[in-house]
Amino acid sequence: MIGVDDAAFGHGQSFARVVSIDAQRAGGISWLTGKLIGPDSEVPVEVLLLPLQAGKEAREHIVYLRDRRPWLEREETLHRAKLQAETERNSARQFLAQMTHELRTPLNAVIGFSEIMVNQLFGPLDNRYRDYAEDIMQSGRHLLGIINDILDLSKIEAGEMVLDERQVDIGRILQTSIRILSERAAMGQVKIQVDPACIFPLVVGDETKLKQLFLNLLSNAVKFTPAGGRVVVRSEIDSRGWLAISVIDTGIGMSAADSKIAMMPFKQLHAKTEHDDRGTGLGLTISQAIAALHNGVLELESEVGKGTRVTLKLPADRLLAVS
Repeated sequence: MIGVDDAAFGHGQSFARVVSIDAQRAGGISWLTGKLIGPDSEVPVEVLLLPLQAGKEAREHIVYLRDRRPWLEREETLHRAKLQAETERNSARQFLAQMTHELRTPLNAVIGFSEIMVNQLFGPLDNRYRDYAEDIMQSGRHLLGIINDILDLSKIEAGEMVLDERQVDIGRILQTSIRILSERAAMGQVKIQVDPACIFPLVVGDETKLKQLFLNLLSNAVKFTPAGGRVVVRSEIDSRGWLAISVIDTGIGMSAADSKIAMMPFKQLHAKTEHDDRGTGLGLTISQAIAALHNGVLELESEVGKGTRVTLKLPADRLLAVS
């Protein structure tokens, strides 16, 4: 191991002069780390001492030495690979953040100018041109939503998504979210409402992110509920004092296997159905991360043909008062 050819190198020497063990021997038979000490170098080894007689007073042992250098080299290779991967991820995140900024600035201009054309602020437009402007505006908004979702995901993966915590009225957030989606629900002939028996305490949280979470859940519910269906929001305080808010729909539902896939990023389960309203497949992933940032959980239950129930559960210590 240490490249010494002299057979007398260790003969007659104290064991401790040849092998240094890092820790006291544990009970039973176990490998211990240490060093094989040569005249010019030291080799990291693992040491196994097997007594030839039973009992603690045994004076003769069989000693096994195992070279740790190949293992340490593998560990170093893995460590370097991990650092390299992290460096590449950081570069990718920085590139993504820069690109999203560069994309959002002109995209907001496109959306703004198309809104001016749709609203005919500077004079009437031919109907065809107005329809084209409407398409440009809707496509721009859709693209902006995708960009924002990807940027949110990059923040989540980098651990950079943080909460702006303050007192939040959950009931008001839900009513606002429902108003935003009411036109879309009406177009799809889907009824959307809050159960009158709901309990909505004030909570400590990030209002913007909680609104984003509920918009994601309600939007998915409306998207995958056929005409004549309904979406209901229900809430309760459970036995632990946690607040549980559920978005329940009578939509097309999912199998148990698909329910797990739905929580993964970039997974679009219903791409070949009539509900093919393409997005990034990030809504549930981002919502799950927002729930976790609030020390809560997001649970999904679904059955094919019967609908889906997604529940946000917030811990008791985030509740301020129950109205």
